[in-house]
Amino acid sequence: MTGKGIAKAFALIANVYGKRFDIPADPAKARLKAEVWADLLDDIPDELGLAAFRAYCQGRGDWPPTPANIRELASANLELPSAGEAWAEVWDAACRFGYQSGRVPTMSHPEIAAAAQATPWFRICLSNSEHELSFAQRDFMNIYAGLCARTEREVTRAQIGGQTQKLLPRLKRVDEAIKGGER
Repeated sequence: MTGKGIAKAFALIANVYGKRFDIPADPAKARLKAEVWADLLDDIPDELGLAAFRAYCQGRGDWPPTPANIRELASANLELPSAGEAWAEVWDAACRFGYQSGRVPTMSHPEIAAAAQATPWFRICLSNSEHELSFAQRDFMNIYAGLCARTEREVTRAQIGGQTQKLLPRLKRVDEAIKGGER
């Protein structure tokens, strides 16, 4: 996760857990805490990390999460369900909750919820025939496939970016050594 993602997550945790989640008043200490969390969660995309923070806050208990808790929840979500499994979850939610002013119920993965919203949700819930529903299903599966591909690209970029950030100080030292030897 990036520093910006951690800041959003800290705001969420601070509002949910209040005094039980300590954000230091000293800006330097607060920045250090955010940097430590960002370093420990650097291979998790912000969107997935924030979803893990939300999931933790919705049902994990009385104490704020640790980076290990967030990593566990995020890694469980790294493997996305197949398009058929995602459609089954959406159809189940449509049957159980219905349209409800266009709000898509909470799904197991943010990609599923985003695809259901983009389909749009009312086409899934209010289809008048199996023919209409089959078009909504086709559209959902195409959108979901695109979102899954985007998520995979973001995870790859985050992994590459994290490795690059770790290499930069070394490359800088090598560059300085080369320039120093040229003098």
